[in-house]
Amino acid sequence: MADRHHPPTSFGWSHADTRRRQVRAGVRMTPAERLAWLEEMLDELLPLVGRARAVEREREKTSD
Repeated sequence: MADRHHPPTSFGWSHADTRRRQVRAGVRMTPAERLAWLEEMLDELLPLVGRARAVEREREKTSD
C-alpha cells in the first residue's frame, strides 16, 4: 500500500464522498491487500494512542 495515489482534484471532499472512495478502494482490494492496509494503519495509529494516553497521565498528575 506504499504506492498510494493522490485523488484527482475533481473528487469531492465531503464526508460522504470520502467514505464512498474508501469503500470503493476496499472493494477493489484482495483480502491480503486489505489485511496489509489494516496492518499499515495500525502501525501509524497505535503510537498516537500511546502519546494520547501519556498526555492524559500528565494532566492527571498535574491536577492532583
